[in-house]
Amino acid sequence: MKIDDGGGSGVSAQVNTEGRLKTYSIIEPESLHINEEEKQAYSAVTSRTPSGAADCFLYMKNNSDENLIVYCMRLWTASAEIVQIKLGDTGTAASGNTLTPVNRNVGSGNLASATVEDGVDITGLSGGSVVDEIFGSTTMNTYEWSSGLILPKNRIISFYAVTGGVALKATVAFYFH
Repeated sequence: MKIDDGGGSGVSAQVNTEGRLKTYSIIEPESLHINEEEKQAYSAVTSRTPSGAADCFLYMKNNSDENLIVYCMRLWTASAEIVQIKLGDTGTAASGNTLTPVNRNVGSGNLASATVEDGVDITGLSGGSVVDEIFGSTTMNTYEWSSGLILPKNRIISFYAVTGGVALKATVAFYFH
């Protein structure tokens, strides 16, 4: 049996004898779909040695009307270190360097609608809540958040070294949706 779309376009759908719709689907992560179709997936890559304990080394503020969703972070540290990830810091970041995220789709000229800074001690921020702590080591590890870390417009995510004085390399993967 076929069901017409009702709009006069001539498009119809098949229904089997059990009353189930016949479909063909492709399942892919949302981040891949956004990268392919919207060309709005990015990487923020940093390599820093935070000066001291509790120093912020990476700051991101969403400037888009769409949510900025952080879904993955890769981290390497020269020795044992803990990175605290905070959501909801307020204030104006100071002492950082502008970091331009790279579009993950080489065929796109889109730029991330976000303010991103890295540094050895980004100041001017306060009040956020620690949403996660990840443990760095001399092995590059990948951390994924299946829920995503979601930043509506004008909201902030910030990354802090607990011990400080330890060289680190990090890639934060995010997209807009």
